[in-house]
Amino acid sequence: MDELNERWGTNFWGQRYNHWDEINPPRKAPTFINPSQELDYYRFMNDSILKLFLTEKEILRDVTPDIPVSTNFMGSFKPLNYFQWAQHVDIVTWDSYPDPREGLPIQHAMMNDLMRSLRKGQPFILMEQVTSHVNWRDINVPKPPGVMRLWSYATIARGADGIMFFQWRQSRAGAEKFHGAMVPHFLNENNRIYREVTQLGQELKKLDCLVGSI
Repeated sequence: MDELNERWGTNFWGQRYNHWDEINPPRKAPTFINPSQELDYYRFMNDSILKLFLTEKEILRDVTPDIPVSTNFMGSFKPLNYFQWAQHVDIVTWDSYPDPREGLPIQHAMMNDLMRSLRKGQPFILMEQVTSHVNWRDINVPKPPGVMRLWSYATIARGADGIMFFQWRQSRAGAEKFHGAMVPHFLNENNRIYREVTQLGQELKKLDCLVGSI
């Protein structure tokens, strides 16, 4: 226990531990949580989730050895060490949902650069974005005309080899039935969202600048 107390600096604010069974995961506190203990907990959670991923990856390798394995990264999601995870995926993929109300998506650009850096400049794939609006913010505004296309090309310009969407067809029920999709609830040729996503798909077919991630 002496070494743990030394590493966590528990003498400060009288947080010293005398027995292992006194230690709990970080919880809400009247003021600041011990930052060293919190960091170790994040490391533990990262290692535990990565172990689960590697177990699932091994199963997939046995069943479908010729299909690349990846998983959804989420920008600068702190609970996971993506630089560590990137060594265990065949291609880096991530989810991007900038808020249209924020204007210029600086965070979106920075996260694209981060994804490319995870594998020393190798291309990545945008696994998820939305055609119009999400359903989980306090205010869910649709992307203005042309913004989905603009942000898609901005991602390609920063090294993406593919642009994908969540979801293909807008759900009729469930927690994300109001989340936008490539095929919305109301579909005809005059639907702006449908026109924009089909236009983007046709344009991407003609691009010869994508080098082939996998």
